[in-house]
Amino acid sequence: MISCSRQTFFSLMLPLMAASGALYADEGVPVLLQFAEQYHQQGAQEIPANKQQPTQIPVQKPTVKVSQVREPTTNQRQQLMAVHKTLREKEAQLERQQATILSLQQELTALRVASTLTAPNTAPSQQDFTALSEFASAVRQALNLTPTERQAQALIAEAHKTMGELQVQLTQLQDKNRKQAKQLEDNGLQLAAALEENAKSAQQFEQVSKRASEAEQERVAGNQVEKRLRKEIDDLRSRATLLPDKLTLTKPQEQQSYAAGVALGRDIQTLLAERKTWGIDPDKTTLLGGMIDTFNGHYQLSEAVLVSALAESEKTVNAGRTKAVKDQQAKGESFVSEFRKKKGVKKSSAGFWYRVDYLGDEAIAETSLVDIVVKEMLTDGRVIQDMDRSGKVLSQPLSAYPPLFREAIGYLRNHGSLTMVVPPELAYGEAGYAPQIPPNATMVYELRVVDADKG
Repeated sequence: MISCSRQTFFSLMLPLMAASGALYADEGVPVLLQFAEQYHQQGAQEIPANKQQPTQIPVQKPTVKVSQVREPTTNQRQQLMAVHKTLREKEAQLERQQATILSLQQELTALRVASTLTAPNTAPSQQDFTALSEFASAVRQALNLTPTERQAQALIAEAHKTMGELQVQLTQLQDKNRKQAKQLEDNGLQLAAALEENAKSAQQFEQVSKRASEAEQERVAGNQVEKRLRKEIDDLRSRATLLPDKLTLTKPQEQQSYAAGVALGRDIQTLLAERKTWGIDPDKTTLLGGMIDTFNGHYQLSEAVLVSALAESEKTVNAGRTKAVKDQQAKGESFVSEFRKKKGVKKSSAGFWYRVDYLGDEAIAETSLVDIVVKEMLTDGRVIQDMDRSGKVLSQPLSAYPPLFREAIGYLRNHGSLTMVVPPELAYGEAGYAPQIPPNATMVYELRVVDADKG
């Protein structure tokens, strides 16, 4: 009976043994107990000692950015929650089954001990395999997967597949992001180069604009100058109508008027030359313009400005003349002081200083016709007139000469010569003789008698 029972027991356990993997009979532990023990060890490995709840199946969760991976749908979330709930229920059921298996193992061990104590020749009584059948059913139920578990396993596999696809998509997105980053970097470099080029272009544009503005200012200034010149030309043309044509100067009255204008012009030239010796040099063109405007009745300055300008001009002229008078007086006094120190210098009764260079040969009668040449100079040596050099001779009776020169000739004989220094009051005075002789000038004369008849 025992052998039959064992055969029946083994026939029930073989499917379980085949399903659970190869068992080893030489470990000194009953085969069924080995199976239970291995199953228990497997459960112990899966369940930590300090935690009764089984661990959930780990699911690899790749780190992805929310913006790069699509979110699970609501249906998928509900399915996953149902799967987790089913797994928790199955884990609790497995724990209960493990406890049942452990209890059955203990009962089986007790039965074996009891059968061992029974006489070996005693036929074993009919065993009740109800509990063993329940145990086998429980084992098969524990090892076989229910439809819900298969559905959960399929969902888990699908989740793993989805995660794999998401991982692939993540990798592709990362590659795409790297390419986009590289493209952005290249675009940034191109943008920087473009900005630099734009800055250079802006600077060049600013320079060109500045040059254009300067050119426009020059053009405006040129237009103003052109307008002014055109106005001056028009004024000159209107003034030119006052100038006589040479062909019209045929009548005596026209010729006399023109001659009076020439005399007036010469006086003006003499006046200008005199003022030039005083350090005042008016512009002749402007002066002529003022004269023409006076005859034309068109003045370019107001009456108040004309009066003020004329007063300033007279003030400048007087200051220049006063300075010229003082300068000539100082030069004359210095020259006379040096001349007096020379040998043979005497002072005449008229008041000039003289020195006889050559007395001459024959005496000159009071009624003689005397021919003389004179060299007139300033104290600085500037020659005013040189009759000997120009080949001119002054010939007249001795009585016709001015007192100054008649007295000087009286100190000589025929063909004689002398040098005389004449103070301003005996020469041209404070007026001078423009333009060559300044006011208050001391004059120097070299006089030579060319010939004198006996009368």
